[in-house]
Amino acid sequence: IVNPSKCLTDLFNREMKATTAMGRGIAIPHVRTLQAREFMIAIMRSDKGLYFNSMDEEPVHVFVGILSPPYEDKTYLKFLSTLSHAVNNGDLLPIIREAEYEYEAMGAICRYRI
Repeated sequence: IVNPSKCLTDLFNREMKATTAMGRGIAIPHVRTLQAREFMIAIMRSDKGLYFNSMDEEPVHVFVGILSPPYEDKTYLKFLSTLSHAVNNGDLLPIIREAEYEYEAMGAICRYRI
């Protein structure tokens, strides 16, 4: 990340346009920004859950954060599409929630051939 402060501002501004909380306890905050040198993802969990302006007004327990440089459109869009499909089909979210280690959650995402 070139400038973490500007990157956070870009992510915040993106979230202000429309919530990235999909419902069912997951949010996918994402942004294409010049502050990202490469495509990056992060998986975060909250046992308690956080209010994140979700469509179903339920707390979010799983966050999959995505940062991408603007020129990585293909990777960015494919990842978002595949991840959304996997979450909507209902089989990915429980695996991420129950994973004991971060590599288990990341492996579950990677199995979708993103």
